[in-house]
Amino acid sequence: MFHPETVPTGRTETEYPLSHDRQRLWFLDRLALDDSTYNTSYVYRVKCSPDTAAPEAAPTAVAARHESLRTRFPEVAGAAAAVEELLVAEPAGLSENEATRLVATGS
Repeated sequence: MFHPETVPTGRTETEYPLSHDRQRLWFLDRLALDDSTYNTSYVYRVKCSPDTAAPEAAPTAVAARHESLRTRFPEVAGAAAAVEELLVAEPAGLSENEATRLVATGS
């Protein structure tokens, strides 16, 4: 499986304070816990026999190149902190029928 190099950010620490903009978004997220404003999903139909290893490796490869995709914001002592970590995506292991059912039901 392809494991890309992580693009360095210039910081040596993996946990750091939030910018003012990220603090504002974190605060607004806490006000409306069930709000999914920033969550989007797309479905694309592929009409060929794709290489199954490529789609499984793609999320990890993209996150390795983009700091914002490998940063999470846990709450520490009532305040948010930015923690950067690269998580390797694991294949879902769904059959084609299971995947089709999930897409159809929106689950």
